[in-house]
Amino acid sequence: MDTTLPAGNEWSGQLWAYVLQPMLIADAKGAVHANNPALVQLTGGSVADGLRHSVLQLLNWEISYWQKLCVDVQNNTVASVTTNMQILGEAAIPVSVHCTMLAPEKECLLLLQITDLREKLANEALVQSANEKYRYLFLNNPLALILWDLETLHIIDVNYAACKEYGYARRDFVKLSMKDIHLRENLPDFLKFAADFANTDKQKKKGVWIHQNALGKKMWMETVSHKIVYDNRQAVMAMLNNVTEKLALEQQLVNEQLLRQQQIAEAVIAAQEKERSEISQELHDNVNQLLIASRIYVESARQHPNRKENLLSQASGFILKSIEEIRKLSKALITPLETEISLQEGLEKLMADIRELKSLQFESRLTDFEEEGLTYPFKINIYRIAQEQFNNIIKHSGAKKVILRLQRNESYVFFTIEDNGIGFDVNSQRKGIGINNILRRAEMYNGVVEIDSAPGKGCKIHIQFKLR
Repeated sequence: MDTTLPAGNEWSGQLWAYVLQPMLIADAKGAVHANNPALVQLTGGSVADGLRHSVLQLLNWEISYWQKLCVDVQNNTVASVTTNMQILGEAAIPVSVHCTMLAPEKECLLLLQITDLREKLANEALVQSANEKYRYLFLNNPLALILWDLETLHIIDVNYAACKEYGYARRDFVKLSMKDIHLRENLPDFLKFAADFANTDKQKKKGVWIHQNALGKKMWMETVSHKIVYDNRQAVMAMLNNVTEKLALEQQLVNEQLLRQQQIAEAVIAAQEKERSEISQELHDNVNQLLIASRIYVESARQHPNRKENLLSQASGFILKSIEEIRKLSKALITPLETEISLQEGLEKLMADIRELKSLQFESRLTDFEEEGLTYPFKINIYRIAQEQFNNIIKHSGAKKVILRLQRNESYVFFTIEDNGIGFDVNSQRKGIGINNILRRAEMYNGVVEIDSAPGKGCKIHIQFKLR
């Protein structure tokens, strides 16, 4: 095949030889008059000899197609087609052929500029494959995804998870606007959000919006909005997570905490009222009677001067007993820990005071209990629990022996009170004020209470406090 230009052609011979695009010149019968080195390199060099200088064989065209193409080029000067070209040792390759008429007033000669399309088509195939993969990832993402136009607010696309969450078919979903899934009362806030997002440099925003599904049911959607460019327009890719149930559970937890606080407050008030009632009863039944008796003896001493010394002595004795009873009441009300002694010492003193009045044997296991880091209110709480349970044991159990244990590790404080009294059925017996007070006091400090008792087998209360 001749690689030089025909004589008299105005093209530069040097440009023809060194241009990188494959080119050839052919006549109306398909005969090749010239081709440049770039075409020889593309076709495999010696392929020209086998093709007998025929553009028809090179491009696998029929003579009728070539002649029609020549007429089209004559009429329009330029024509472009896509076809397959034969190269040496390989199957035909896809090419684009750009045809230009040379000197139409003379012999019909066409300049064919040939572009190898293999790389372009391979890249397009890669892009198509990537698009299909991204499309698959979008449609099958477990999170609900909504792509919407930031200017018009129209929904561009949605994935399967969004359709399931909102209850729309995809063909219906993409006909909607973002305004359709927001509550009417929240639209001003959403429109302001969209306008601000469009005019800010921020590419990402987070928030919780109340949406409505196809049935009009409210849904609290945790939304992460990413600003992107889609099809030459500003758009938002919204990733949505339904947190309705989560928020409901959180609200339920808040309500339960408020209820627990109310119960604790009620228990504290009940304990205070019980304490006041007991003080009132003690004053009425004991101290008041002693003082009345003292007054009677004083009045008798006035009326019987001859017995004055004896009667006043008796009155004095009753007054001393009244003073002692009032001292005991005061002692019961004031926590020994308020005098800056340790919790261990306070518990030991409490047991010693009870031991003086009641025939009750105590066994304490408090040695080496480390109180460092424990708050004063927490220690007072343990003391009050012990005081409450000792009172229950004295009044109801008939126990002869009580065991008290107080232990601690890095995470927990363990507090146990055990007696050998008559016990009770924990499954059938209604909890009294004393037990309820213990339960509420334990809850105040993350305590878990276990009560182990049965008729005739005493009672064991074990409390485990988790340290924060």
